[in-house]
Amino acid sequence: MPKFCIERHDLPFDDIIKEGIINYCNEMSYETINTHQIYYYKDDDARAMQVARCINNRSTLNKPNLSHFSSDSFSFESWGKSS
Repeated sequence: MPKFCIERHDLPFDDIIKEGIINYCNEMSYETINTHQIYYYKDDDARAMQVARCINNRSTLNKPNLSHFSSDSFSFESWGKSS
């Protein structure tokens, strides 16, 4: 049986997505799991993660259309705050 992961990153659309997932899972009798992606250890490392991604993409932090995270809460520290 599939399980659907729900993440929270304090973004405006988090609740909209969560509501849709929960409604679908309730209709289909699927289970949901609260999860959190972790890409770095401390909240302060968010900028360093962006710099590393820029280096890998041969880009700069101020280049338009660079694929950035839409939040800086992808750390182990922020996971502890949200759980």
